[in-house]
Amino acid sequence: MGEASFRVIALSVVELATSFSGNLIPTRLSTYDASMRLRSMKRPVFSGDISPRYLLLGLLLAITLFYVALARDSYTVDFRAFYVAAKTTHDGLDPYRNHVDISETYADGTWLRADSRFIYPPSALLLLAPLAHFSFRHAKLLFGILIPLIMVGTLLGLQRRFPRQLLVLFALYISLPMFQNVDYGQVDCAILALVLATFYLGDSAAAGACLGVAIAIKFSPVLLLLWLVRMGRWRTSIFACVTAASLGAIAYVRWGSIFFREFLHNMMHHHESGLPRLQHVFTNVTKISLRFIQTTDGWFSYEHNLAGFYQNPLGVGRLSHIGGPAIVSIFAIWLFFSRRARALTSEQSFFLFMAVSLLANHLLWPMGLVMCFPLLVLLVDSSPTPNVTALTLLLPMFLTNSVIGSANFSLFLLCSAFWIWQFGWFRKVGETQDASVSKAEVAV
Repeated sequence: MGEASFRVIALSVVELATSFSGNLIPTRLSTYDASMRLRSMKRPVFSGDISPRYLLLGLLLAITLFYVALARDSYTVDFRAFYVAAKTTHDGLDPYRNHVDISETYADGTWLRADSRFIYPPSALLLLAPLAHFSFRHAKLLFGILIPLIMVGTLLGLQRRFPRQLLVLFALYISLPMFQNVDYGQVDCAILALVLATFYLGDSAAAGACLGVAIAIKFSPVLLLLWLVRMGRWRTSIFACVTAASLGAIAYVRWGSIFFREFLHNMMHHHESGLPRLQHVFTNVTKISLRFIQTTDGWFSYEHNLAGFYQNPLGVGRLSHIGGPAIVSIFAIWLFFSRRARALTSEQSFFLFMAVSLLANHLLWPMGLVMCFPLLVLLVDSSPTPNVTALTLLLPMFLTNSVIGSANFSLFLLCSAFWIWQFGWFRKVGETQDASVSKAEVAV
């Protein structure tokens, strides 16, 4: 064997010994090293990470415990109106009238007007009727658990569609509209869930049933039928009408037309002054400095009053009664028939129409601003500067009435309009492409 072959073999042996040098040790040491390596390979308890979805779920459930405690200690003013309506209906009385002069078990705080604060359709009474079988404490606690959990499910559904917006979704869960929904015991979170289910279930009977139930509860989602018809979702539209009409027919057969007439009257004149009042002196209900209330059910915090109540920028007078529906109608015509607006995606069109349709509600309260959540998430997700966009759009959802009064919705509309214009939603397709090309050239 020549010298060259010997060198090759020697180099191979050295390379092999180098690569396996960890194993070329005495047997006793090799066994000890193996046991130490096995110990080091054992996974620590928290070595495995969780997905962002489970992180969001954990945070939302932690905040839910706070909301449950809030619902337990709060009087939940609006839920009290639902509860009293269920009790009076169960006892054969008119839920649209105030019966505190019969018994203070029907007292809605210290409300003394002859009409009640229940301004929802008679079909909603069919869904609220089970509340009459619970005490007020237990009923509002169950409601305070249900509403946050519905919003948790809604936000998790949005996180599946927009997985990058974990922080934004968490911020929405602790925003003023969400806080007000729990503190006052409102149903807007459930309406939002039903409306989003209507959109994402496509053109189906299930989608129509969801919207029909939402219309039966609050009536205002009926405006979304315009969008469904324009987009050709006929099955959803038909089943929504059938569902809402069926619940309304059941309510009509059970209670007659008087409830429907009183519902329309109370809804249109709810904020007018000078309406008839009852001559009643409370003996078991005492309100202390607008912050606490004592009832036969115990002591409760009355309302935290963090957000302004008249959120419609048109006010609550005749201008909002006429101007609101007129503006929404004009916007719908432009949105449905304009060539530029028809270039929008279905999400852009639907979420934008959801937010603008709030102008038709002359009794728009801060709780109703949860209907703006989908548009907010969509704008942040489609932004080239998501942090700046999120800050400007989330800010109106956190400013209290001591800072901004009742202009949260107005500020949100202005900020949304700015970003929609910046993103070129309403530009022609050619203009949008040219703008994106020019931005790319500038970046280069």
